[in-house]
Amino acid sequence: MIDSDTVVMWKTRSAALRAAGAVISALDDIYSPTNTNKIKRAFCCVRPPGHHAERLRSMGFCFVNNIGIGAKYAQSKYNVGRIAIVDFDVHHGNGSEDGALEDESIFFGSTHEKDNYPGTGADPTPNIGDKVLNPKHRRIVNRYLQRGPYSRVQFKEKWKQIIDEMILFKPELIFISAGFDAHDDDPLSSTELIEEDFEWATRIVIDASYQLNPINPVPIISSLEGGYDLKALANSVAIHVDVMNDYIPDSIVNIDSNDSTTSTNNNDNEVKALIKHMEDIGLK
Repeated sequence: MIDSDTVVMWKTRSAALRAAGAVISALDDIYSPTNTNKIKRAFCCVRPPGHHAERLRSMGFCFVNNIGIGAKYAQSKYNVGRIAIVDFDVHHGNGSEDGALEDESIFFGSTHEKDNYPGTGADPTPNIGDKVLNPKHRRIVNRYLQRGPYSRVQFKEKWKQIIDEMILFKPELIFISAGFDAHDDDPLSSTELIEEDFEWATRIVIDASYQLNPINPVPIISSLEGGYDLKALANSVAIHVDVMNDYIPDSIVNIDSNDSTTSTNNNDNEVKALIKHMEDIGLK
């Protein structure tokens, strides 16, 4: 037993290695030179979760930091430079922050319930954005959610703040720590998010990936973290995966035929590349 939440059993080692291995496998699929299907997004449906595991300590159901390992693997094997980790689990991803704190190549952003486990991730509001007192708070971006119905409004405001800061960081790869325990039905939180909130949160990460590079959007790998009401978890994961699989921002899909700079008859090389990309991903 590591702590009261983190108990080692017969198959624990195998499960933990497979969870981290799923993230590594997703990276290999995306960055492999044989990726003829042009895979750009992946969801790793794994347990145990990872975002509480620090460099020197396992805790909070987490044995190894699945996404943290993935980030270092991407940098060492595929020469990925700047990486973003964004986390909407109801609990602060203290382990992911621990790995990113002194590593300027990693952005970490988290929304989490105030005063919930593990008690880390202080929100510097109102000293945010251009008003930060510590420049590191534009790379390590923590935002509290209050308990109760107002948490839904707060989530949209504060998750957007995180994504805006992430865009300024200009990552080459994005990881989502996808914990669904901020759901209204989850027994480990007092926030009241619903499935549509996770759908929206996923969409704006994808929007950001296209904003960062409209021709070759930044890859996104999502890995399951928390979520302890099985029905709420299943419904939330399903809507998250649907968006990860199918969503293309309107600004990419709906080329304005009246705009000569985006006409399919235009000879501009960038427009040709955009049209080719749309065809490659199945948009005729």
